[in-house]
Amino acid sequence: MKNNKTQSPTRATIALAVLCLAVPSIGLSATFYQIGSGGVGSSWDDANFSPDGTATGAAAPTSGLPGGTNDYVNDAGTLRTSGTQFAGDSLTIKSGRRLQLQFLGTSTVDNLTFEAGSNIANGASGAKTLSGNGLAITGTGEFTILSGANNRDITISSQITADSTISQINVDMGIVGSPTKNEFLNLTNGSNSFGGTWNIEEGLLWGSTAGGLGVSSFNVTANGYLDLDYDFSNALGDLTIVGGGMLTLDQALTFGSATINGTPIAAGTYTASQLNSTFGIDLATFEDAGSSTGSITITVVPEPSSYALLAGLLGLSYVMVRRRS
Repeated sequence: MKNNKTQSPTRATIALAVLCLAVPSIGLSATFYQIGSGGVGSSWDDANFSPDGTATGAAAPTSGLPGGTNDYVNDAGTLRTSGTQFAGDSLTIKSGRRLQLQFLGTSTVDNLTFEAGSNIANGASGAKTLSGNGLAITGTGEFTILSGANNRDITISSQITADSTISQINVDMGIVGSPTKNEFLNLTNGSNSFGGTWNIEEGLLWGSTAGGLGVSSFNVTANGYLDLDYDFSNALGDLTIVGGGMLTLDQALTFGSATINGTPIAAGTYTASQLNSTFGIDLATFEDAGSSTGSITITVVPEPSSYALLAGLLGLSYVMVRRRS
């Protein structure tokens, strides 16, 4: 006889059904690509992203704006900020592309990544601040931070990390044509870990917070200016100041090597006046050199062959001790 009795669902069946309903809401993040640069008045709040990076692709979820747990990629020109926090889970600026700080105030982006060859620019008059939970520079090559005009200072409070293959970060603030502290880039996160070279092409690179400039080297060009508001030490780093470039020497700075105005600086510790009297360095290289209280210390970094010789001697000593015992 056919049994038409309906069985009640078990607890296990109900739990499985609930789980199946819940799964679609987990891990639904997708990657959206910027369609194009957009007009001058556009920003990251506009619906200019799609799954395939074309104007005909499906729009971003619901409103067409960045949001949710989705990842966003700028591989199509310039992406401009707005007065709101970037709503996506992450933002990547591809090589050759730009994140332009347009909003007068603070723009916040979490999980921000720049590929080598990309850049940050201040795109409008007035000071701008970039914040977030992290700014990573990835790949091989260089990265650039620039203003493009005067009165466009940039402050970055995000923690900056960089791959060891990022050789240098170029700083190009203002178009004065001579060293000035009025056009600056200020790094305020004390946990920054960049270990390459800060190449100061124009304007001021300002380390207002201890650790803000990482453990790095510095190349100050004829229109560049360097100011660290804390004692800095990198015994493997290099300081190069080209004739015309300037340094605020009011802290204790330590490097493995230094060349100032074309003159190599021998190992030792020197004030601005001692650099002038010992090596003939123009006092105009240093801000307020006459009253400067800072110093530059140059340590002798052994050549690789010296390390090899030392290792060999240690090895020989170990063998001799073993034989005696």
